[in-house]
Amino acid sequence: MNIMSQRELLPPVDQDAEQAFDPYLLRLVELERAARALDLEDPVLEQMRHAELEATIHLPGARADGAAAGLTALQCLCAPSSPAIVEFAVAPDAYLNQVRASALLNDLSCALLRLNWRGGATGLTFDASQYSERETRRLLRRYGEAVQRILPDCFAVSRINGGNSAIHGWLGNDLRQFSSRFGVAVPIAPAHWERLRRRIGELTRAFAAYVPAGANTALAGEPGHIEIRTCAIQGCAGLGMAAARALSGTTARREAETGSKSLLARFASRGAQVVMMSDSSGAVFNEAGLDLARLEAHVAREQVLFGYSGGEHAYGADLPLCECDLLVLQAPMQVTARNADGVRAKMVVECVPDGVSYDAKTRLAANGVEVIPEVLVRCGPVLLAAADSQAWALPESRLPALLRQSARQLRAELADSARAWNTSLARAALMLAVERRATQIRRAGL
Repeated sequence: MNIMSQRELLPPVDQDAEQAFDPYLLRLVELERAARALDLEDPVLEQMRHAELEATIHLPGARADGAAAGLTALQCLCAPSSPAIVEFAVAPDAYLNQVRASALLNDLSCALLRLNWRGGATGLTFDASQYSERETRRLLRRYGEAVQRILPDCFAVSRINGGNSAIHGWLGNDLRQFSSRFGVAVPIAPAHWERLRRRIGELTRAFAAYVPAGANTALAGEPGHIEIRTCAIQGCAGLGMAAARALSGTTARREAETGSKSLLARFASRGAQVVMMSDSSGAVFNEAGLDLARLEAHVAREQVLFGYSGGEHAYGADLPLCECDLLVLQAPMQVTARNADGVRAKMVVECVPDGVSYDAKTRLAANGVEVIPEVLVRCGPVLLAAADSQAWALPESRLPALLRQSARQLRAELADSARAWNTSLARAALMLAVERRATQIRRAGL
């Protein structure tokens, strides 16, 4: 592997990456392109562009020392009269267009899965590091009391970004208090999140046709199948480490050791080598494969990847250029028009919106690199949220079969759509979602 020099890390200005990054504006541009390709009617497109309800909840308060305290919640619902899949973001800099973009993506993922749900999102503008546990708890309880006036009678939380496990648990407990009136399905930390990561991993592997981890092995040999032997993953904690364990077969081997007869456990012997991982402190590369147990212990001890001695250290910017079969991205604008031609992975998975820019998707498709878009990866938590809701109330034992069946069916539909529209899998996923949502809007009447 060729490690980038410091001079190469300071390239000329890249217009594709340096332009103002507004997630909602980018979503609208993609929606417009898909709508024009599908020749959608203007009234239908206009209804898809805008959420029916946007609200701001501001909860002022005082801290123990008398200083001002407060929490601002930005609510966005595509159709408040329908059951909703809601994504939460907890951050001091959460802003409205970020919430709008999340709501629109949730809405398109629901349409892609043919769910009778609509999208929604919430941004909690709140810096938990500035407040005591008691103050945080009081503000979140007040938010739970206020949110029942805004959210629909049936909603499910697909995921919570930001904050910590305590905040996730408090949010869940407060919202569950209204479950007698509202059909609320809210994750309770930490047990739910471990289960959620595992199930998202199963669904994501199935969508991406991952051979090593087992749940998708039935897809082997199908048209467009890519066998994954090596992978590079952005992020060495949380979902990044969970993905590394799943792709390497570690999760499968653990299930096999417990005597499990699941499909995942039966293919425990298959596994990809995780050759590169990165975080904010840099990256580490080992052509023979990283020792995940040792790396995970190092990160738990040091809180950063820097200093790990089990591989060659590199810059985080090297990760998109790593030679591997599968590249997993968890930050926006990692592959742009400037470095797209240098991507040597066979498949790129976006775990966040715009991990690959629009122009880069075009170049990657021309180079034969398949991109699994975020709207498709998002189907994992969206489907799990619906399955966990009181509207479905599926038992745990039925979830794996539901995930595999949904993934297999949707991947076949996407393959057919990509051929029919003569486009890439990433564009086909967006166009199919837009087409299905447009059909639902027409049937409901404008």
